[in-house]
Amino acid sequence: MGKRGACRRLLIHGARDGRPTHPSLAAALLTNNSMMFWREGVMLQTHRNFFYIFLLTLTISFCRVDGARILGVFPHLAKSHFIMDEVLMKGLAARERFGNPDNPAYIPVHFLAHSDKMNFYERLLNTVAIVPIKLGYKYLVGYKSEQVARKYFGDSLPPLEEIARNTSLHLVNTHFSLFHPRPFVPAVVEVGGIHLGEPKKLSKEFTEFLDGAKHGVIYLSLGSTVRSDSFPEEKRLGLLQAFAQLPQKVLWKWEADNMPDKPDNVKIAKWMPQLEILSHPKVKVFITHGGLMGTMEAAYFGVPMVAIPLFGDQKMNVKTFVDKGIAVKLDYNEISKEAVLSALRMVLEDPSYSENAKQVARAFRDRPLSAMDTATYWIEYIIRHKGVQHLRSAAADLPWYQILLLDVIAVLLAGIVIIIYVIYCSTDTFWDHRRTNPVPLNLQPGALTTIPQKWS
Repeated sequence: MGKRGACRRLLIHGARDGRPTHPSLAAALLTNNSMMFWREGVMLQTHRNFFYIFLLTLTISFCRVDGARILGVFPHLAKSHFIMDEVLMKGLAARERFGNPDNPAYIPVHFLAHSDKMNFYERLLNTVAIVPIKLGYKYLVGYKSEQVARKYFGDSLPPLEEIARNTSLHLVNTHFSLFHPRPFVPAVVEVGGIHLGEPKKLSKEFTEFLDGAKHGVIYLSLGSTVRSDSFPEEKRLGLLQAFAQLPQKVLWKWEADNMPDKPDNVKIAKWMPQLEILSHPKVKVFITHGGLMGTMEAAYFGVPMVAIPLFGDQKMNVKTFVDKGIAVKLDYNEISKEAVLSALRMVLEDPSYSENAKQVARAFRDRPLSAMDTATYWIEYIIRHKGVQHLRSAAADLPWYQILLLDVIAVLLAGIVIIIYVIYCSTDTFWDHRRTNPVPLNLQPGALTTIPQKWS
């Protein structure tokens, strides 16, 4: 397969096997992902004395920012960088590095559960939120990234922000059919679903369970970040009591060996082949925390969801799928037998959820090239052309006030003020002159006493 095969194998490994488990604290999150980056996420390929770095780790928002910064820590070698990103260019440094539009009027901040159609209050909150988020990213996340980079490469390393601006291509694991449409510059390419491959054959254990489900199966998994066995007892019992009243079978990714009070229709396992389970026709509902990867997999196979968003971009992801009519949101603080039953019955008994999910799946799959082939093509395109400047938007080099045309607006406003001031001064001078130098009236005697006939 040659170089194309090497790129493809690297992409497949990073996209499907490189998912880290993250601590919950932000500082630990950054450090953990940075260490993982050095161990797993990088390949340095030499081609005609031209060096390339591939970051193919899938991370949540802060970590992928950290990874993007750490990506450029070979300034004396790397002329081009490729970033495989999990999230929807959700704002933090997209404009600065790629010149990508981030207009808060229609591009929601990913920490807020807004759609792209916001009312005035939401647009106000969205606009105000951008400033502290970008400052926090620059001075908190950036500081932590600099610490990690200098620990491994010394103080001679240039600032990471300067290095990161040299990025040639950003591969974004999203697709316009799933998330809010937004403009992308040529250097940003959507490859949503790159981690999705052909489902493998299920083991006999899962095959028998799924095939034998007369009324279908409910699949519950909260991903690799959240352990469902750490749920408070009342929430766990609320879920189990709801499941016990349903005719469907339940597959639950449960990280402990045993589950007390487990009904007969519930099967637990520490690990489950999620892609293969979601592709099975007997799966009727996916109970998820709203993570990007899992919701994308459910959308790909047309499975409606009951989503329990917990943190990060999950609320925004869930909001998107609720708006599309393929998910019902269940608030974590409201988990109870009644709330779970209500959400599940809504999805199971209303055929519109299944129909909408199938329509979303058709739109998501309908593309000229697969996500993997798209990513492979663009990486090889950069390699062939040795880092292409013609993909780079000039907006990436403009300061924020020029992007917003504040300097132009200031000049125009100043011009308008000057014109108004000149008109005011001219008018004032004219009337002052008239007051100090009245025009003499030279009227003939009787001119004002003679009334014309037509006025009488």
